Amino acid sequence: MPSSECRIVELKYGENDLFRCEIAEERLVSHFQPPREISAAEYHAEIASAMSGPLDFPPLSQSVIPGDKIAVAVEADFADPVPIIKEVWSQLASANIQPEDVTIIQAEFPGTGDNPDPRAGLPAEIRDRKSTR
Repeated sequence: MPSSECRIVELKYGENDLFRCEIAEERLVSHFQPPREISAAEYHAEIASAMSGPLDFPPLSQSVIPGDKIAVAVEADFADPVPIIKEVWSQLASANIQPEDVTIIQAEFPGTGDNPDPRAGLPAEIRDRKSTR
C-alpha cells in the first residue's frame, strides 16, 4: 500500500515508549492528537492572553470596577490553580480592585482535604490580605 494513502499513527505509552504504525486512511475512524507540551513560560503567557482577550467578552480588567466584590471559585480537583489565580489577581489589580474585595472559594479535594493553596503565587502582602474559603 503506498504511503500516500496511509497515515502514520504514533501512540506513546509507558514513560518513554512509542508505538508507531501506518494505517490506511479508509480504515481510520478517528485520530486524536493530545495537546503539544509547552514550557512554563508559554503556559503563563497563554493564561495571560486568555484573561486579557477572552472570546466574546471584554478583558477581565475591563469587566470590573473598584469597589466590586469578587468571588473566584476554584474547582476542588483543579490540578494547579496557582498560575491562573496569579493572573486573575494581576488583571484585577490593574483595574484597581483591592485585595479585601476578592474572595477565593475552593472546595476540599474529595477524600484528602489536601488542596493546593491557590494564593501561593501571589505576593505575600496580597496573599495575607485576601480571603479564602
